[in-house]
Parts: sequence; C-alpha cells; structure tokens
Amino acid sequence: MNLNLLSNFPPEYKPNEAQQYILSEMSKALEQKHRFIIIQAPTASGKSMISKTLANLSEEPNTRYVQLVQENKIFHPGVYNPDNYPQWGCAILTSTKSLQDQYGRLFSDGSVSKGKVNYECVADPTLNCQHGYCKVSSRQKDKCIKEHKCPYFNALNTALINKCAFYSYSMYGCLPPHVKAR
Repeated sequence: MNLNLLSNFPPEYKPNEAQQYILSEMSKALEQKHRFIIIQAPTASGKSMISKTLANLSEEPNTRYVQLVQENKIFHPGVYNPDNYPQWGCAILTSTKSLQDQYGRLFSDGSVSKGKVNYECVADPTLNCQHGYCKVSSRQKDKCIKEHKCPYFNALNTALINKCAFYSYSMYGCLPPHVKAR
C-alpha cells in the first residue's frame, strides 16, 4: 500500500512543514499496518487538518447503513452488523464542544453531533431535548423523529451518515458499537 496522505489534505488549505512531516510519518506507520497512531503536537500546530486528511481518505457509508439511519432503525439491536460491510468514514473526537464547533466551522462537509442538552425541544422551546417531552411521551418522541423535527436526532442522524463526523468523547462513547464502526 502506497498512501499519499498529502493528496487528501483539505483542499482549501496548504499544509505547513510540520503537517507534511506528520503526514509522511503517518503514511509509513499505516503502510506498516500499525493499528494506533498517537500524535502529540502543541495547540495550533494543525492537528485538525491532520484528522480531516484521514477523514478525506475514508470511504462513504454503505447504502444499507444510510437506509437504516433514515428509517430510524439503526439503533435497533441486531439490525445492522458492520462485519458484513466494508469499513467507512471517520469519527473525529474532541474533548470540548468548542472544539466540535471549530471543526464544524473549518470543515463544512463534516457534521457536528452533540448531546441532547445542546438542542432546543421543538415541542416546548423552554426546554432542551434532554428534558423535553420525549422524556414523558414516547409518542411525542416518535412523532418528532418521524417528521424530522427533533434537532437532536436530525443532527445525530446527519452525523451518522456523514463520512466525517465530529463528536465529543462522551457522545461517541454512548453510541452502540455497531454504529461506531468507523
């Protein structure tokens, strides 16, 4: 395998010397089939660009997965087995919401998905989705999801089918394993 990660660098940006070096070293590590690569670099060194370069290299989701997300069935146990499909996509994890927002601003082709507390309930705008009517009425939840009105589930579903999604560690950790196969 001969990976040229530089050719997948976000096209609207130009890699600096340090990023070129990191991508070169990552290519070597990937060619040697290293499973984990850790990059320790200072703030503002361009780690976001490195992450997005890997996301650009990844595949699109398969049609079965997209269909299950759109039908709101992806979370049903046993419906989707990622072992039966090629791996795809990239999940970029951050430690803060502000970093998720930064990724969203930098890369408009990616999707940000945050926890329920970050979205306003459409049934009652004085509540967030964490404390909205969904907590007491599964009918309301089903209706909002089916009609694509719930901003939380809309953001989550968009991130689930986007080949590049930006999650917090805790949000990503709450996803079932078959949904995290990226």
